[in-house]
Amino acid sequence: MINKQYINSISIIVGTAVGAGIFALPYAMAKAGVGISLFYLVVLGLVSIVLVLAYGEVILRTNDHLQIIGYTKKYLGNNWRVIALVSFIAGITGALIAYTIQVGEFLETLLGPMLGGSASTYSLVYFIIVSLIVLAGLGMIVQFEKYMVALLILVVCTILFSGFPKIEWVNLTTFNAYYLFLPYGVILFAISAASAIPDAKVALKKNKKLFSVIKYGMIVPLIIYILFSVAVVGISGAGTHEGAIPGLTPYLGNWVVLLGILFGIIAMTTSFLTLGLVIREIYQLDFKIPRFYAWLMAMIPPFLVVVLHLASFVSTISLVGGVMGGFDGIIVLLMWRKARNMGDRQPECKINIPFWIQVFMLLVFSIGIVYELYYHIFA
Repeated sequence: MINKQYINSISIIVGTAVGAGIFALPYAMAKAGVGISLFYLVVLGLVSIVLVLAYGEVILRTNDHLQIIGYTKKYLGNNWRVIALVSFIAGITGALIAYTIQVGEFLETLLGPMLGGSASTYSLVYFIIVSLIVLAGLGMIVQFEKYMVALLILVVCTILFSGFPKIEWVNLTTFNAYYLFLPYGVILFAISAASAIPDAKVALKKNKKLFSVIKYGMIVPLIIYILFSVAVVGISGAGTHEGAIPGLTPYLGNWVVLLGILFGIIAMTTSFLTLGLVIREIYQLDFKIPRFYAWLMAMIPPFLVVVLHLASFVSTISLVGGVMGGFDGIIVLLMWRKARNMGDRQPECKINIPFWIQVFMLLVFSIGIVYELYYHIFA
C-alpha cells in the first residue's frame, strides 16, 4: 500500500535529481547527437541506480544516521574521509551556486520588466529565502518537495503536449564525433541523487521499502530527462539554447518561456532545499557542530561565490558532474564493499553487484574524472 511517507521519500529523491542539469541536457544532446546521448543516459542511469542502491544498503547496515562523510570514515578510514569531504562539499556547493545563478536569471526574465533589477540581485534575494528554509529543516522541505515535484511533472507534460507537433524528426538523427564526450559530465550531474538517500530513509520510516523508493525515485527523473530533451532537440535542432527553454520561443511562443521559467524555478528550488539540508547535516551530524553554525558554514561559501560573480552556470555543472560526481561514485562503491563485512546490522534490502560490473563502474567514474579535468584545464 502506498502511503504518505512513501510518496514523500520518492519526492525527496526526484526533487534532488531534477535540477539545473535538465536545462543543459538538450544542448549537450543537440551537439553530440540524440542517439549517443540517449546511450549515455541509459548506461549512466543504470550505473547510478546500482550505485544509489548500494548506498542505500550501506545506510541500512549502519545504526547511526549519518551523511556520506560519516559513512566514509566508518568504513574506509580517515584518508578516504578527507577525499569524500572535499569532493562532496565541493560538489554540493557547486550545485547550490549553479541553481542560484540560473534561478536569478529566470527571475530577472520573469520579474525584471515589472520590478526592474539585475539577475545578480534576484539571485541574492532567492538565495537568502531558500537558505532560511534549509535552516527550518526536513519537515518543511518535504512539504515543498511533494507539491513541487507534482507541479514539475505537470509543467513538463504541458511542454511536451504543446511541442510534439513541432518536432522535426531529422533533428533527432544528427551525430558529431567532436562532441562525443560532451554529455558525460552534464548527465552525471543531472542524475546524481545519492545525497538524498539518508533523508529519504528518515522520511520513509520503513526500511524494507527503501529500495523500492530508490528505484522509482531514480527512474522518474530519467523518463523526464529523455522526454524533455528529445522534445527540445526535436523542436529547435542545431539552434538548441544552452538553457533549453529560451530557444523554444520562435517555435512555441512566449508562453512556453514563462512556463519553462516556472519549471526551472521549481526544479532547482527542490534540489537546492534537499542539498542544502544535506550539507548542513554534514557539519551538524558528522562534525557535531551546533545547528545554526552548521547552517552558516554550509551557506556562506556559495553565498560569497554568487555575490562576487566567481563562477558561471555551465562550467559549474560540467565540473561538478564529471569530477565530484565521479569521486563520490568511487567512494560509495568502495564503502558498499566494506560495509558488507563491517556493518552494524543486517539490512532489510541487499543488492548483488557482480565483480565485472563493479570494475566497469570504477572505470567509468575514473575515466570521467580524468576527461573532465583535462577538458577544463587544457581545452
